[in-house]
Amino acid sequence: MVDGVKIFSLSGSHKVGKTTIWKKLKAISEKNWVFIGEFADKILKDLSIEWEELIQNELLYKDFEKIILDSIRLSYEIHKRKVLITDRCFLDCMAYLNIFLNESIIEILLNNWWNYLNKLYVFIICNPVEDKRIAETIEYLCKTINIKYELIDVEFPIKDEIIYYIKNKIIFYLQKF
Repeated sequence: MVDGVKIFSLSGSHKVGKTTIWKKLKAISEKNWVFIGEFADKILKDLSIEWEELIQNELLYKDFEKIILDSIRLSYEIHKRKVLITDRCFLDCMAYLNIFLNESIIEILLNNWWNYLNKLYVFIICNPVEDKRIAETIEYLCKTINIKYELIDVEFPIKDEIIYYIKNKIIFYLQKF
């Protein structure tokens, strides 16, 4: 069991405002919170890989998601006694694997991520222009495995009220548990 971990994830489809919220939240956060950025975009950019090209090759795409999942697990373990605010989490990877490769993911979650499931609170970020399949899959996973979550509807530009709402929700949750 990974004792003391509190993981708050900003999850959802690409280009919905997760990173914007994450950056703004980081600017007004508690000093003892650890902010873990999003891995996928950074890896794609650093390796000069286009997303559309990657998802055309099933084997390479699975390798890519494994790299992301290994990075997420590493960050969770290194900071296991701290409060983590993450731009995406392992549920995002599972949703993408399910949608783009039709992978069965419930068993993977239960077998490989069990220690983190009860430590996770997911803010599923939604907006009117997103690919709804990712948010819907993450919500389905949360409901199926009983992970605490809520849907956060945003519009651009993202209002400060959203940032303060999420910050206060994290503080409330930390005081409650």
